[in-house]
Amino acid sequence: MAAPTSRAGNVTMRLPDEKTISWPETVAGKIQEGLYKVRLIERFAEDADRDIEVLEKEVEGMAAEMEIEMQLDEYCLDLDDMRKARQDYGAGPLSEAEERSLRQIRDLAASAIADYETRVGPVPAYHGAINILSNTIPLELPRPLAKALASSSASRHNSQGC
Repeated sequence: MAAPTSRAGNVTMRLPDEKTISWPETVAGKIQEGLYKVRLIERFAEDADRDIEVLEKEVEGMAAEMEIEMQLDEYCLDLDDMRKARQDYGAGPLSEAEERSLRQIRDLAASAIADYETRVGPVPAYHGAINILSNTIPLELPRPLAKALASSSASRHNSQGC
């Protein structure tokens, strides 16, 4: 966007729509400054959109990991319940293959929990379905995005009449 100076301290500017306008120098400078700031804000918005997409993919991955961990936990509980039921009703002990499978599942669940604790922090105590917008489950989100998610969750919760 060229701004050549013409007579009497005026500046001729060519606007994006190809119109040419003559302004006093101070006004032309402010217009150029405003256009620069608009371009800068557009770049920041593009960067923020990319960051949000990356974070959404991370959250999806974390949710998938947590779902697997929940399934493993439920499976371990089922196996423990099966073993207790067999013992309570006089059935023989678990076979070697069943014991080995139970140990492998427990080891896998323990390693998944340990991995979560090293990356995110202590595993929160929960007794039910996990809500990723819960304050008890730490997610590595920037504060503005976390606030936006929390406010949208609160407004959605209020609109449902809960």
